[in-house]
Amino acid sequence: MKTRNYGIDFLRMISMIMIVMLHTLGHGGILRSVSFLSVHYQIAWLLEVIAFGAVNTYAMISGFVSVDSHFKISNILILWLQVLFYGILINTVFFFLLPESRNTSGWIQALFPVTRKEYWYFTAYAGVFFLSPFINQMFRNLSEKQIKTLFCFTLVVFSVVPTIYLLGACIKKLNLVSHSKKKKYFILYFFCILITWSSKILVEKFPISGFTLDSSFLIHYTSPFIVLAAISLLLIFGSMNFSESVKKMIMLISPLSFGVYLLHDHPLVRSYVMTERFAFITNGSVSKMLLFFFGIILAIFVVGCCVDAVRSKLFQLLHIRKSLSKLDRYFDV
Repeated sequence: MKTRNYGIDFLRMISMIMIVMLHTLGHGGILRSVSFLSVHYQIAWLLEVIAFGAVNTYAMISGFVSVDSHFKISNILILWLQVLFYGILINTVFFFLLPESRNTSGWIQALFPVTRKEYWYFTAYAGVFFLSPFINQMFRNLSEKQIKTLFCFTLVVFSVVPTIYLLGACIKKLNLVSHSKKKKYFILYFFCILITWSSKILVEKFPISGFTLDSSFLIHYTSPFIVLAAISLLLIFGSMNFSESVKKMIMLISPLSFGVYLLHDHPLVRSYVMTERFAFITNGSVSKMLLFFFGIILAIFVVGCCVDAVRSKLFQLLHIRKSLSKLDRYFDV
């Protein structure tokens, strides 16, 4: 019998909080408003580096939990309806509250979120989802040695979501999660963060005459240190144990995490609510900046979870999952 890994569910929540951090720093204008190489600047970029691997982590989680799961078409349809729900809800709210935001393309994006790429991560995930039964079948036929080779190869050559999914699947099949090695995973994570952050600060503080190097050369999704940091997080949280009360809390909040993304990163919310709205927090002391920053992150996450809790209840009342699950028998891959 399969036992649920609550640490992975908890990591899904943490990854979403990290994604909100990225968007608050970037879309919110914080990174653009801090004075170059000031203490505020260095701390803001440290937060950016800490959160940067969140997208990779989220994709790895998908591979980790799906590699031994049975393909269900209802899963992607429920996610699609969730995306559709937020698209229609947000466009309707802005239609009445902010007339200048009205445009036909917004409604087209809401109705066709994948083809119009309204949410890039969902668009990427949708493609991986339909490949997942074939990927999972491949893993069932691979030897442990072949999986190790695939794991190493994927670390070297990959393109974000599709192959990051493979890394998560490899970690699961190779049983790399180990409670006894948790301390080593922590050390690896902090080492990757330190190397990535310090590389940017050092390049900017000590430029070499006649030599041009992008100070953010290690801060991208395919950076080996960003990927290793994401892997470390998966191994750290995958090895965690929780009390029964904490497990209940995790199972209450974790399913709502995706709704936080759909709400705060909708194009209208991003443009009219997020963009350049949080630059003001860099005007005070570092402690005030951090207090405001994490307060904003918590507020966005809590509001997103509350909205998605209402959406989830509505879906339950309409028996959405039960109705869509009837389609699974016709798509048995």
